[in-house]
Amino acid sequence: DDAVHREMLPRFERVQAIGDEIRARSLRAIAERINTAALTPGLPLVVFNPLNWSRTEPVRCTVSLPSNMVPRLRIVDSLGRPVPHQVLGRSHEVLAQERVEAAQVAERLRWLSHELETAWGVGFAAFRLRRSTLVVEAADPGVCSPDVVDRIAAVLRPRRGPMTVRIERSLLEIAFLAAEVPPVGYKTFVLTSGRTRTPAPSRGIVTVRGRTIENANIAVQVATDGGIVLRHRDTGRIYRGHVFEDTADAGDEYDYSPVGERAILTFGVKGRVETVQMGPVVGILRVHLPVRLPGGLEEHRRRRKRRHVECPVTVDVTIAAGSRRVEFKTTVENHAEDHRLRVLFPTGVTATHSAADSQFGVVERPVGHLLQERVGDLAELVHPGTPQDQNVHASVIVVVRVHDVQ
Repeated sequence: DDAVHREMLPRFERVQAIGDEIRARSLRAIAERINTAALTPGLPLVVFNPLNWSRTEPVRCTVSLPSNMVPRLRIVDSLGRPVPHQVLGRSHEVLAQERVEAAQVAERLRWLSHELETAWGVGFAAFRLRRSTLVVEAADPGVCSPDVVDRIAAVLRPRRGPMTVRIERSLLEIAFLAAEVPPVGYKTFVLTSGRTRTPAPSRGIVTVRGRTIENANIAVQVATDGGIVLRHRDTGRIYRGHVFEDTADAGDEYDYSPVGERAILTFGVKGRVETVQMGPVVGILRVHLPVRLPGGLEEHRRRRKRRHVECPVTVDVTIAAGSRRVEFKTTVENHAEDHRLRVLFPTGVTATHSAADSQFGVVERPVGHLLQERVGDLAELVHPGTPQDQNVHASVIVVVRVHDVQ
């Protein structure tokens, strides 16, 4: 619990918010100048690549679509060619609901359309009438219908009395494969509906069978204890690993100080594996591990307590279409104190040094050595574990990417 760190959090959030707004305005300014007149009718989706090499990767986006468009949903590139896509999730929300006299519904909807466009960036796409309830579907501008209010007015002309007007929208989280997006550039795709004679290309897509995820480059088998067997197709090399290691820590927020007890490993833990996403763009297997750990250290801080607590661990193992990497998202429900929980990836690589990035550069350190650091008359033992910000390299073969500081 660091008071200085807590004080900095609002500043970090403000900087992040300003940066996000500048980025959004800049990208919007570019997107508004793209000529989409010659594209397939539908909702244009612009994918930006800020890096200096061409990239082929899955892209995730959330869109608002009318319900009649969802069953025949498809995505095409700027030449009209089908692109592999996948619906990751759906949600539904009510934007407005009022009781309105039937004769005044059209006028009220015209006013609401301007409010919705300003507040939510949506327009009217379709409607359905059920007895005295009118449901109007809102959607993104590219798939709206400009005459919805006029058609509603015609249907309601003979009606009298009050009725319920409800404006709804359906949100779809979609993943699609954006192929060969140019360096420091963009590529435009179109979300549309209808049948296509040409199927989406299958090269590099993801398949999930049981506890195995694979694409054209790699295949991963996930065990019930969270361990994986990774096969690299081009070289035939096999990597085994992904095990959690928990050790006692008598240090503080700055230094790790072990107490000499044996580490607790998740080898053989009887967990459960479930399928979250089946592909073809993203495949996800989720592992639930019922981990039990000592509650903390004894008062003298030289031994762990005998009382154990539940610390469930959930791991999402993800492979995306065309990717050469495995992604892990780990969530720990921590109820223990005075401990360090790490995840280990045995590589089989012999290396004398590792190179890990930090906030301001890349630091090279020797591998597997205990070092002695002396400041004046004080000496501190430096353990083999070293921190990294996002990337760590141990030889030119293995690269591990993480999103949190250890």
